[in-house]
Amino acid sequence: MAEVEPIDLLRRTTPDWFNQTKDSSRAIEGHAVVAVANGVGRTVADLRITDRSGKVTVSETVVGMAFPARCSERHIEWDGSFCIGYRAGLGIRTVDEAVVWWGLLEQFLRLQRVASRTRRWPARQAIAHGEAGPHHLRALEAARELGLEEDYFQMLEGEPKWFAGRFPKLNKDSNRLLNGRLPCPKGCVSKGKPILRRDCTKTEVLCRLLCEERLRRKREREFWKSERSLGVTCCGTMDNCPLA
Repeated sequence: MAEVEPIDLLRRTTPDWFNQTKDSSRAIEGHAVVAVANGVGRTVADLRITDRSGKVTVSETVVGMAFPARCSERHIEWDGSFCIGYRAGLGIRTVDEAVVWWGLLEQFLRLQRVASRTRRWPARQAIAHGEAGPHHLRALEAARELGLEEDYFQMLEGEPKWFAGRFPKLNKDSNRLLNGRLPCPKGCVSKGKPILRRDCTKTEVLCRLLCEERLRRKREREFWKSERSLGVTCCGTMDNCPLA
């Protein structure tokens, strides 16, 4: 049985908010009108969805009409394509996966409305740019295992947290906390007394959080350095943009 092309699955599952205006073997064009929650407006854009050898991309039909032509802070790539989720355009092989893809695009369009009004992208809806993305996801997963998910989001929003700096130090293999006689940095206690780092049963997850968060920050810095070296400039629509 022949495998169904991703673009065909997307045709079958087109949502009500997307009015198709043009169709070809590898692309769909249409008019999107996405209402924002609580009746505070809507996002309107003409979009082109393209299947590039099994990878689905989506952008404005004419780049730069409704959104900036390029803005990493708004998750719009150098070619005008939208980053609607980590690896979102890959591996669409079932109807359910196509429905999920449309849902990610709908949420992306809603967030564009938020970004245009607040000049910020919600930290809880963002994945770090470029090669920092996988480290972001792994750090967040470790934070969840430690019961620190809320702390992690607060850190992304600018609040200082113990796992966001140079300390505590790890050994060269990043699998053990140094200074084992000091208290666990998470604040773990047993019978009212602090648990020592060397005795903590969460050491593996703690080290993973620290290592992945530090790699996320390093790769993020490298991403913005690369953008500046390529002469990319700020579009002026977002506060605190590293390119401003």
